[in-house]
Amino acid sequence: MTALFVSKAPDDPEEKKAWAKQMLRIQLAMYVDDKATCEHCGYTYKSVDDFLRCSPHKGHTEKMSFVCAGCYSEYKKEHPL
Repeated sequence: MTALFVSKAPDDPEEKKAWAKQMLRIQLAMYVDDKATCEHCGYTYKSVDDFLRCSPHKGHTEKMSFVCAGCYSEYKKEHPL
């Protein structure tokens, strides 16, 4: 069964910022729950906070992939756009 959730952004600018941050964390949680890993070093992100700490970039593949910020310069050399 698939669930669909809809959330409308609040009108108040400060509440909207907090809402946007929470929506980002929910989206990232889906990748973390799916065992997202760094395409270069193979590190598996353990939590949303861990994912944010690693500050990953999008990998250069057609599927959604990630590369830790610390690995990205080396990854770019091996996988040019």
